[in-house]
Amino acid sequence: MTRFQHGWMLVLAALFAAPAAQATNYRVSIGPTMGLLNLGSFSSQLGWGGTLQAGLKPMASTPLRLHLESGFVTWADRGIRVSNIPLMVGATYDLTEGQVATPYIGVSAGIGIVSTNITALGNEIYFNGLLKPGIEFYNVFIEPKFGLLKDEFIFLPTVGYNINF
Repeated sequence: MTRFQHGWMLVLAALFAAPAAQATNYRVSIGPTMGLLNLGSFSSQLGWGGTLQAGLKPMASTPLRLHLESGFVTWADRGIRVSNIPLMVGATYDLTEGQVATPYIGVSAGIGIVSTNITALGNEIYFNGLLKPGIEFYNVFIEPKFGLLKDEFIFLPTVGYNINF
């Protein structure tokens, strides 16, 4: 098992080990992701992947959530494959609470572990930052994330499911 997998196992174990009284303050979000990345001289490419996010609400009375976010997105163009594994921390703020549809705004920042199938380029670690507007209907969310991977524009629309406990 890799360090990355061990890390997520520890996060999930900590969330499940939470006292019952605070159980509704924790959330795991999962969903498929499409990705549009400007590959510099290779033009913009559509990719695919998935998102996993684990978070908590520090105080039940506040609409603020803190989270760890990761996933996987890959793009391909003319025989060149680029993959990104983001490792980020972030926060979201619910603009309204207790409604059928809850709009929110969020930010995430961290690193992106980028690999390619071109030996000369190899694996690199870059800054990865996202602005995350979204809306949640019950436990389903729609999140058209956008931001930067290194110095390239990235757009990662995600539709997923929140598991609250």
